[in-house]
Amino acid sequence: MGYKVADNVTNHDAWGVGVYTFFRDYSVTVINGIQTPATNGINFVDSLAVYLNGGGGIVNIIDHDGKQVSSSQQVSWECDYHEVKKINQAKKEAEEMFLQK
Repeated sequence: MGYKVADNVTNHDAWGVGVYTFFRDYSVTVINGIQTPATNGINFVDSLAVYLNGGGGIVNIIDHDGKQVSSSQQVSWECDYHEVKKINQAKKEAEEMFLQK
């Protein structure tokens, strides 16, 4: 990841945060470009991920949300990310894990 909000942070607002990928020597795939704690009060506006060159890419811009970037999709925006989306995603993942058992 390129940007991490510490797990003990309860309020964080960010505008225009960008994470970039350029893995020249190895093909590296990063799951989340930005990672935040699962708490209310986390907000990102106009965040983006950019693939510059090399191998690999970024799968999600923020916490399993947003489109991937790679050699075929070089720029991806997450215009309005709020904690509600993250909580809903966590619920969805928990439900999917439960149904798989």
